[in-house]
Amino acid sequence: MVIAVMVSLSPVNATRADRYFFNQALSYLARQQTTHHFHICTDAPEEVLVKAANVTSHLIPYLNSKNWWGALWQQAKYKQLLKKLEAEVVLCFGASLYIKSPVPHCIMVRSAEIGVKPTARLSKVLERAKSVLTFSESAKTAICRQCRVPSEKVGIVHAAGPDIYRVADENQQASIKERYTNGCEYFLYTGFFSDHSSLLNLLKAFSIFKKRQRTSWKLVLIHREPQSSSPFMEALRTYKYRDEVVVLQENEDLAAFLSAAYAFVDPGAREDYGLYILEAMQSGLAVLMVHNNIIGEAVGDAALYYDGSVADLAEQMMLLYKDEGHRNRQAEKAKGVISGFSWQRTAEEIWEYLN
Repeated sequence: MVIAVMVSLSPVNATRADRYFFNQALSYLARQQTTHHFHICTDAPEEVLVKAANVTSHLIPYLNSKNWWGALWQQAKYKQLLKKLEAEVVLCFGASLYIKSPVPHCIMVRSAEIGVKPTARLSKVLERAKSVLTFSESAKTAICRQCRVPSEKVGIVHAAGPDIYRVADENQQASIKERYTNGCEYFLYTGFFSDHSSLLNLLKAFSIFKKRQRTSWKLVLIHREPQSSSPFMEALRTYKYRDEVVVLQENEDLAAFLSAAYAFVDPGAREDYGLYILEAMQSGLAVLMVHNNIIGEAVGDAALYYDGSVADLAEQMMLLYKDEGHRNRQAEKAKGVISGFSWQRTAEEIWEYLN
């Protein structure tokens, strides 16, 4: 079978997590389905890291273009390419890339595309689709109810963490602590600093934690994108406990940082993939996150949740601090759940609805 894969990978349209998910999912899908050929149609072929004999990349400029001439160019190139390739099905990473065609489409939809209320265009596109993939049960429910798509047409896909994230030995953990936190235990956040309101709430919760517990524990924040000036970094300069906060750029020690942390704290709602949560769980950490985090539907009680308030976030951090047994039990739950997440599973979930 000839499969066309439509995806926008340019930095303008795709986040780092988007690109990582695409490359991992397609790599495993191509390995599993060696008798089928995948033609990746994208605006950024240089971002395609899938290396397989049954994968070919094609440039389609102006994907997701907001200009009318760009949209027309995209449609013309797209239809011309589908005809040339004799594609039998299209795997579309994003409903915005859909262009009406007689070729059946399997469309992957993120929560951000659905929003509070799906647009009329989205509903029409998903009704036309051969099948739809999304990342959570709540997103599937919204698609079925609000877009009038039959439940049997909608599947759920799960991501997985990179294999490099594993529980480190005690010597490695001690080395990281000595090097970066003067041997102190620490709570860890890794991600982007653009969600500054959530990070400011984390600082406020850490202030409450420090005042009440009077401990030398640190808060380590690791930026996953090139660092730049942000409202959060400005606020950190005047933060009372700024000397207890360690801010680092992502580096080769990231996997060790994760494994050496006492717990992983995520103060904001994440993207659909939940990659950083999965990395933390693979590293053997107890994870504390906001109650409406999408990945929570997949990991259930293997994570700890707070209600979104600063007070409850601080309370949950203090409970972890005071009860190491509680923390260890959560870490064990996380390790048990994460064993069910793999890119092989992701590829199988996609293929079930693509085939």
